Amino acid sequence: MARGGKIYAMGEPNMPIIFTSVQDNISSADLLTYEDRGLWGGIILLGAAVTNNAGDASGDWKEIEGVNEILPSGDTRAQYGGTDDNDSSGIMRYVSIRHTGINIGESDGNEIQGLTLGGVGAGTTLEYIESYSSGDDGVEFFGGNVNLKYFVSAFNSDDAVDWDQGYRGKGQFWFVIQGTDAAGGAAEQDGAGGDENTEPFAKPYVYNATYIGGGASNTPDGDRAEMLMFRDNTGGFYHNSIFTDYNSTSGGYALTIEDIDNTGSKPLDSRQRFEAGDLGLTHNLWYGFGAGNAPAQFVNPGLENQAAIIDYLVANGNVVEDPMIAGIERSTSPSGGLDPRPTGNSPAFTMTRAAYPNDAFYTPVDFVGAFGRDNWAAGWTALAHAGYFGNIATGQTVDVEDGFAQLPQQVELAQNFPNP
Repeated sequence: MARGGKIYAMGEPNMPIIFTSVQDNISSADLLTYEDRGLWGGIILLGAAVTNNAGDASGDWKEIEGVNEILPSGDTRAQYGGTDDNDSSGIMRYVSIRHTGINIGESDGNEIQGLTLGGVGAGTTLEYIESYSSGDDGVEFFGGNVNLKYFVSAFNSDDAVDWDQGYRGKGQFWFVIQGTDAAGGAAEQDGAGGDENTEPFAKPYVYNATYIGGGASNTPDGDRAEMLMFRDNTGGFYHNSIFTDYNSTSGGYALTIEDIDNTGSKPLDSRQRFEAGDLGLTHNLWYGFGAGNAPAQFVNPGLENQAAIIDYLVANGNVVEDPMIAGIERSTSPSGGLDPRPTGNSPAFTMTRAAYPNDAFYTPVDFVGAFGRDNWAAGWTALAHAGYFGNIATGQTVDVEDGFAQLPQQVELAQNFPNP
């Protein structure tokens, strides 16, 4: 969707809008698996909001990678960015984007994300969005300040979430699950694509994320040492979230805040944003990392200021404890074993939470992580369609006192399979 255009893709819980490959027969039980990636491009929305990486002399726009290589010379449809943070690219709601990530253009490395957002403004509505089985990132924000609520990034090849070029939006209820073959981390948080000291700095505010890696006992072949990477002078905040079950061959850490020369003197690392109060992680649950579960193990030990980061985490309500996710499944032949809700006696329901801003975007809840008693991803997602959730129905609740003891053994749900 080019800058100035609008998309209105408004599905419903029992009638999602599905963007997928022609090879994906969604009316058949013989589905593609999440390993069938890169079958087509992806969804690209380009807007007129502010970025910090404009390529023209006036500082108003840049061209999205790959797309600019396949358009005629002088064509402006690949341009994004501008001066209007209230710009609207339309509405997407109950949308599932599947099997994306083909390389476009003449250059290598131009794989398209499941959802690409270039300079998209806050006038855009994105709710109940899934990015499934991408050959690249699940979602990437190139600047702008679009908000995203109820988001699933499942079994994508590279990073589940990626932001850069001064992204400043708001997020809530983000769910990530990675496959055992994931090459990236759960989140790559970058500042800018050019001069990292250019403002506005990337500084999104995310509440209630649940990031599940590819398994603490697995060692994917990717080069991402950590689950969360903050670099290139990015800021950003995660509050009331869960980070769990991650490993890699190059570290298996939970967190790196880049410090280029181990002094904090470089303007292009994120240590400066952390020390300036533009980067924060409060009231989160951390558990299940290949490097170990002690903060001295899962905060990258190669950082000179590792001790300061650990002290900050301890002082700001972070807890190291098993979040007790009800079920995790990554098989390509699912048997209904994925239930991303915490069980009833999980610390997700009892630990101290960060207060929510006085902002109509955020929904205050009594739990940390993306899910409480309700699985809002059931029914309309590829995860549901493929059988990862089994018989879990949207709205089915968890008894806080007794965990799952009070749940029925079977739940009948009309139109549970296949998705329309």
